[in-house]
Amino acid sequence: MTNTKQGLVVRCVGTDAPIRFAAAQLRNYLKLAGATGVRGEIRVGTMPVLGLGEHDGNDRVIIDIVDNDGVIAGDKPRSALLAVYRYLRELGFDWVRPGRDGEVIPQVRNPLARGIKLDETASYRHRVVCIEGSCHESHVRNMIDWLPKLGLNGYYMQFRSAYTFFDRWHYQQGKRKGKIQPLDTRKAQYLTERMQQNCVRRGLDLHMVGHGWTCEPFGVPALGWYVEKQRAPTSIRPHLALVNGKRDYWGGKPINTNLCYGNARTRRIVIDDVVQYASDHPEVNAVHFWIGDNYNNHCQCSKCRGQRPADLYVTLLNELDSALTKAGLDTKIVFLLYLELLWPPLQQRITNPDRFIMMFAPISRSYSRPISAKAIGRKKPFHHNKITLPKDVGENLAYLRAWQRSFRGDSFVFDYHLMWDQVHDPGHYQLAKVMHADMRNLAHLGLNGMNSCQAQRCCMPTGLIMTTMARTLWDRKVRFDDIVRDHYRATFGADWKKAAIYTQKLSELFDPPFMRGERQGVARRHTLKTLEQVPVLIRRFLPVIEKNLSTADRCQARSWRYMGHHANLCLAQVRVVRLVAADNIPKAKEAFADLIVLARKLEPKIHPVYDVYVMIDSITNATNWPKEVFLDGPP
Repeated sequence: MTNTKQGLVVRCVGTDAPIRFAAAQLRNYLKLAGATGVRGEIRVGTMPVLGLGEHDGNDRVIIDIVDNDGVIAGDKPRSALLAVYRYLRELGFDWVRPGRDGEVIPQVRNPLARGIKLDETASYRHRVVCIEGSCHESHVRNMIDWLPKLGLNGYYMQFRSAYTFFDRWHYQQGKRKGKIQPLDTRKAQYLTERMQQNCVRRGLDLHMVGHGWTCEPFGVPALGWYVEKQRAPTSIRPHLALVNGKRDYWGGKPINTNLCYGNARTRRIVIDDVVQYASDHPEVNAVHFWIGDNYNNHCQCSKCRGQRPADLYVTLLNELDSALTKAGLDTKIVFLLYLELLWPPLQQRITNPDRFIMMFAPISRSYSRPISAKAIGRKKPFHHNKITLPKDVGENLAYLRAWQRSFRGDSFVFDYHLMWDQVHDPGHYQLAKVMHADMRNLAHLGLNGMNSCQAQRCCMPTGLIMTTMARTLWDRKVRFDDIVRDHYRATFGADWKKAAIYTQKLSELFDPPFMRGERQGVARRHTLKTLEQVPVLIRRFLPVIEKNLSTADRCQARSWRYMGHHANLCLAQVRVVRLVAADNIPKAKEAFADLIVLARKLEPKIHPVYDVYVMIDSITNATNWPKEVFLDGPP
């Protein structure tokens, strides 16, 4: 506990793993900062044990350092870790992106030299990141390590095993080496369990599963959005949705397939499997219970067709709650408002709201404007297997309001700012402003936080979007300009203002609404003129990048190096965009091929902060551009 050379005692008060980890982190970072010749004691623990108060659901931290003595405490073990990082930020530490090269380490000879008194509680309960994209183990490990440093408190690994995300990276690297082989499922499970342990060590809320409940209970593995070569086995077809006179996998994909939810035996098989999973995994705080990941494919049999999917879904939820209660399990169940389930039930109501967390997933929304209670619009009528997804923010919110009239329990938004849209805004600046407004507005919408479905590598040119999300979830009153100032100063050093102005202008000139396929006619022609200015902007900024590559601070030097690689990618990307805007499809296809070649060439240097797979997938699938622009085959 005591470092005799420094004379500083960091005392761990408690035996919980997150508290022990918090104390170890504090000792390590103070050592890195060069703290010497200090005599005093800092106690790290929970508020109840230290006599400072009781539990608060949203994470409360207290820091009280005075006269070379003090406490760093949280209302729960995880919060004690958040409090340590909050204290270190007061001393000048920062973490601008995942990984060691994102650490800003100040020189702090005497961390107890000034008194620090701080008592804060997070604005929102749920501050979670969800795995997506293409991932090596190190990418996920670094993200999990980064989360509490930002003040976030949970991690969500989709599926029972994160196979598909590890497999995307494995496939790309195999393709690069000319040795394409499937990832071993046992290795993927091992990696998943290692990442779960990293979450438990930090006390993070661990969310699991979601996809797969429509096939795993029937013995069909849910590894990802893969197509089965064979038809569904005869033994399970009676449990699959009857669509257009046929019971089979929807589009060949088991996880996209819905079930015959009106069939009591089908429901029992699924519920028994959920209960077994919850019983086998007490470390999981929240089990996501989702249905098929596609729409207009719900069962048309006589037991199902007379009910909305949401009514059948709520029946499942109530039966699941009864089964979990009978098994003596208090596991939280996350249910979703998504696709057909946006339309609320007409007949059924959730009988035990305390069991459930409602998840609003507006996957089809635009990020050209933020969500706002002032923008609530109207729902469309529900037509069985003939719905269209709402793109307008106001229409999306109308469905949320309708659900909230029947469910008053806990809830969060499951949103996708960093799933694809960061590619549509290469400067990240406009999207960060939308993120800031979205997170501030959650309280007005009756939502208690955010679960961000996102690429794990999304910090090039900066980590501004994630930092904005985290800081605003912690304090919804924080000003966007303050976040920008703090983040850019830590990331880039002396020339931070120039970097901020450059990326802001880059966002503006790339015209993200056009990148999202939202510009037509005169607006499209205006976009073409603004795109012509992008290469000029980048080339004028290159000398600033070159000058700062040799800056003394390791973190900031790496930031400028990433900025240089980003500039080269933007020059290649804007060529594609300009040709698309000019309707020169043959040349756009050539330019897109060149962009991919460059991105894959740079990947060994930029992979910790930039997901090439997501970039290609986003441009290929998430715009209304002519499909003939894009190459054939997977990214």
